[in-house]
Amino acid sequence: MKHVVLGGAGFLGSNLANKLMEKGESVLIFDRETADYSRLRPLHKAQLKIVMGNFSVSYPFTQLLEPGDVVYHLICSTNPGLSNKDMICEIQENVLPTVALLDACAAKKINKIVFLSSGGTVYGQTTLKPFRETDSTNPISSYGVQKLTIEKYLKIFNHISMLDYRIVRLSNPYGPFQNPQSGLGAVTAFTYRVLNGEAVTIYGDGNITRDYIYVSDAIEGILRIAKYDGGEKLFNLGSGKGITLTDVLQTVEKALGRKADVRYLTARNVDVPYNVLDISKYRQIADDIHPTPLEDGIRLLAEFFEKGAEKSKRKDITV
Repeated sequence: MKHVVLGGAGFLGSNLANKLMEKGESVLIFDRETADYSRLRPLHKAQLKIVMGNFSVSYPFTQLLEPGDVVYHLICSTNPGLSNKDMICEIQENVLPTVALLDACAAKKINKIVFLSSGGTVYGQTTLKPFRETDSTNPISSYGVQKLTIEKYLKIFNHISMLDYRIVRLSNPYGPFQNPQSGLGAVTAFTYRVLNGEAVTIYGDGNITRDYIYVSDAIEGILRIAKYDGGEKLFNLGSGKGITLTDVLQTVEKALGRKADVRYLTARNVDVPYNVLDISKYRQIADDIHPTPLEDGIRLLAEFFEKGAEKSKRKDITV
């Protein structure tokens, strides 16, 4: 058995692949040719295989797969803030290729597919209470709609071909390897900007509330859910605690001992005011979890950025 990580050179993918290899597992990474593969850390060369290609409906996914593989689907070509500007792109670049992937998974009789959905966008508006997996899903972004559509296709393939799957509705991960300039990840962006004396941008009044999870906790959760063999298919994964953007920034300032230059812009119509996940179901299969406190996670991230900057000066690493 090998672990196939689609999007394995990205933020979550590289952290997931490294953890799998640390455990001695064999990993196949699929990602685009321009991705940064330098962050991958195999214990030995035979442990890691890299396949470069475009995640498109025409890609021959069956060439990647063998019976018994576990597939982690982390690829997504857009982000919530931009997805409503090109809704057709969401279908062409995310939904259609995923259906082709599921066809290949069923044909090759893989062991299981683990899909990284979005706890932050599939639910939509709320009445200021944490979302449960059984709550209604009314996304207000095309990003959330395509994630939810893929979830539905997973159920169809399970029904017609017995394809086993797990869906992880992840909250807002942050930590090493996340691009602070990508437009995703408030904790990472704020930390990077305050460290470098750059202005921090907040859309709205700073009261937008989210659920943030340190990347190592997220990876631990993904692997536990992937390993779980019970009847549940869908899990929320986050810290289970909500924090406003203002509080995030204040925690960054406290952790770094620096003041931020803050600039407020008009609120965006793709941002729901409150999104926190109820992780009770996940706790039933992982009752010994100890989430990294936000301030500790920020310090770890700052150390990563500072070490990366030092190494970049010596021109022996790309961050």
